[in-house]
This record gives sequence, structure tokens and C-alpha cells, in this order.
Amino acid sequence: MIKVTHIGAGSSMIAAMCLCLGYVVSFIIVPDFISNSDARADSIRQHGLLIQAYYFVVWIVFAGAVLLSNYALLYNEKRSHSVYESLITLSCFVAACYFISIGLIEISSTFIVNNDVNTLSQASEFREYFAFLLKFRGSTEFAGDVWLILINSYLFKMKTTYRVLAIWGGLVGVLGMMLLHPAFYSIANLYLILFVGWFLGIGFRMLR
Repeated sequence: MIKVTHIGAGSSMIAAMCLCLGYVVSFIIVPDFISNSDARADSIRQHGLLIQAYYFVVWIVFAGAVLLSNYALLYNEKRSHSVYESLITLSCFVAACYFISIGLIEISSTFIVNNDVNTLSQASEFREYFAFLLKFRGSTEFAGDVWLILINSYLFKMKTTYRVLAIWGGLVGVLGMMLLHPAFYSIANLYLILFVGWFLGIGFRMLR
């Protein structure tokens, strides 16, 4: 029988791989993918289905993995959730809704590029869509970081994982909140690397 901890370990590993894929594409393969609408549009024209699959994995699959990880980290068959645990779960659902929303918006944006052949109106429409997406992300991207801070404060208090790992996760959440200010965007790659490391650490811990 599959244990809840094994499900949590697997989902944490999947979440780490999703983040790792996002890092490799955004910072190594296509560095302008995040900030340049024209570079993103060119990538979509050349690899439309691949980009859609990429969005599905890094946003929607990641959202599902986060939900399962949260479930496993809070699981206790001997008692029901406390108010604080319920608050953590609520924050996780809000974060997952954010990830899924961004994923669906990103996937739908590919149809703008693929509908026509390089027209001026198409390029203008995609730039507007791109600007809306950046604004939307800039005002809501803290959702996952709030969950990170809450879940790691819980793990630290309950001593259900290594305390250094809980401190690590909390600091990652704080770094994510700092990224809301453009002055700190240069540490985005560090944030992703540390986030990947936290999920891997949590995954290996739940296998023990």
C-alpha cells in the first residue's frame, strides 16, 4: 500500500522538476523568454505545441504537486486539522489557483500567436496580453510564498522535518516576497534554485 509520505515525496520531487524545467528554459535556453514579448512570440511560432506542454507542466502540474505535498506534510490520521493547519491548506489552495490561472492564461496566449501569420494587429494584441500577464503576476505572485512561510513555520514548530530545512523554506518564501519589487529581480534565479532545493530536501525527508 502506498503511504501518504511516499505520495508527498513523489509530489515534492515532481514540483522540484517542474521548477527546474522553468529555470532551465527561462534562464539558460531562452533568457529573454520572461521579459521580452517578441522573443516569447518567436518561440511560440517555432515550437507552439512544445511551449503549450511547457506551460502545462511548469504551472498546472506544479500546482497539483504542491497540493499533494501540502496534504502529505499536514497529514495526521489521529486528529483533525487545527485552525492554523486549515489556514495553511487554504493558502495552498489559493497558491494552486494562482498557478493554474497563470498556466491557463499562458496557454491561451499561444493561440493569439498561432491564429494568424505575423500581422501587426496580432503582434500588438500579444504585447497587450503580455503586459496584462506581467501586471497580474506582479500583484499576485506572493501567493506561493505566503504558503511557503506558513508551512515552514508549522514544520519548524512541530519538528516534523529538519529544522534547518524549515528555516530554508521560510527564507525562500521571504526571498519570493522581495521579488515583488523590481530592484530584487536579479535574485530570481537564486530564488528558483533554492526553491528546487527545498522541494528536493522535503521529498528525501519524507522518504525516510
